Amino acid sequence: MMPVMDAEKKLHHRKFSSEEKMNVVLRTLRGEPREALSEELNIPLERVAAWESTFLEAGKEALSRRKAKWPHHGKASARIAQWSALLLVLLCVVYLLTRFMESGGQ
Repeated sequence: MMPVMDAEKKLHHRKFSSEEKMNVVLRTLRGEPREALSEELNIPLERVAAWESTFLEAGKEALSRRKAKWPHHGKASARIAQWSALLLVLLCVVYLLTRFMESGGQ
């Protein structure tokens, strides 16, 4: 049987998924005291505060970006431009071949 202190220590080192962390943070943002959540979930108060801080900082950073609304916009735009240019070249080739064929190959 595991001693009580070891069991408590193990709970404090439990890995939480990002969804679980987000749910804890959302509960704090809805007004639940960090201390109550810490006690209920057996999570150190410092960890709850750190998750909240990380969550808010990431949100602030995301809102302050002046780039595209979705990730890798620069790469996507470059790829779209490349494909558009290729399509334009292909359309020109098809047009010229069609004209060539209509003229009887002359």
